[in-house]
Amino acid sequence: GYAERLGYISKHPCLGLDNPKGKHPVTEFWTFEEFKKVMRTFDCSEYEDRHRYTTIWLYYMTGVRVSEGLALKWKDIDFDKKLLHIRRTISRIKNLDYSGESDDEPKTVLMIGPPKSVSSIRDIPIPDFLLKKMKRIAAEPDSYLLTGTNRKCMEPRNIQRKFQKLLQQCEIPSI
Repeated sequence: GYAERLGYISKHPCLGLDNPKGKHPVTEFWTFEEFKKVMRTFDCSEYEDRHRYTTIWLYYMTGVRVSEGLALKWKDIDFDKKLLHIRRTISRIKNLDYSGESDDEPKTVLMIGPPKSVSSIRDIPIPDFLLKKMKRIAAEPDSYLLTGTNRKCMEPRNIQRKFQKLLQQCEIPSI
């Protein structure tokens, strides 16, 4: 598995398990009406709201995973070919250097690396209307799409908290 390839564990603990056939989780989706309800909460005259508005459009229209979207940089968007290149993902992992001796020492750290599987490395077409929205907020090629800076990506827990708060505000069930 992924942790085994990265050297975090010596042997994948699930290798001897059988795959339960025929059991697939039910994937929940927003209806288009729910999507529009969320989008109406943004004031696109403000930069941050315009940025969040475009981010939700990106997730909704492309189907990228949250961890993939957080790792996106502006250089991953080919505006000429209208493609979004998925090459990285963000994971929160155990800090192997954590000793517990200091309060300043984090128990976990963010890791930016390749997706877990080769099939997750892919190109996704970007619709023209979304491309137009993205051009309005585009930043330097090495900066992260969701923060606009090349120093720091957005924290996965923060985006999840903000998203859950937005869903509660709109009275839309969590997906």
